[in-house]
Amino acid sequence: MLDPGQGIIISSKGDTRFWNFYNINDHERAEGKYSRIDEVMEEADYILSDVTARQMLSDVKVGTQLSGGIDSTVVSYFANKMDGNRLKDGISIIDDAGANGEEFYMDIVGKTLELDVHKYKMEPDYYAENYMRTIWYNDAPVYSPYFANHLKIAEKAKKHVTVTLSGEGADEVAGGYNRFAHGIYQPFISNIGKNSNKLISYNTY
Repeated sequence: MLDPGQGIIISSKGDTRFWNFYNINDHERAEGKYSRIDEVMEEADYILSDVTARQMLSDVKVGTQLSGGIDSTVVSYFANKMDGNRLKDGISIIDDAGANGEEFYMDIVGKTLELDVHKYKMEPDYYAENYMRTIWYNDAPVYSPYFANHLKIAEKAKKHVTVTLSGEGADEVAGGYNRFAHGIYQPFISNIGKNSNKLISYNTY
């Protein structure tokens, strides 16, 4: 598997060469660049709009993997703003969680952005029947049934769109789950002398 910020080049003879295109530790942060929160929000809006617009450059129909979470909702919002190539379809996996699940939020996003949200229910048997396929497509062992959701989305999305956008990676950057937050905050906790033995970094998770 590739490390974060790493790419690979494979020649016609099968030779491989790795290269690093980004290292977060080398990223330059201009201190005092922003003096007000609205300046930060304006810059974030510009960056997200630009990134999403470049992903929407396609000669085929594009949809989004809509989970109802913040990351896929943000992607859907900016893709929906595009003139002439506006996002119109969301592909979602649902379960029997009811009010405790994410379907409620999928519906809110779909209604607000006027999307056609295509929902497919995940059945328990699907995990067992497709476990080995999930590993094969992921090219690595999987530790959660969550990965099977992506497989099912890929199977069903073709009925509606050719390409799907997702919010994958946002939780790692923003600490959306505890396991990622631990990796982000562990260096700061260690620096102030706190006990961080129970914290798990992202690289060792």
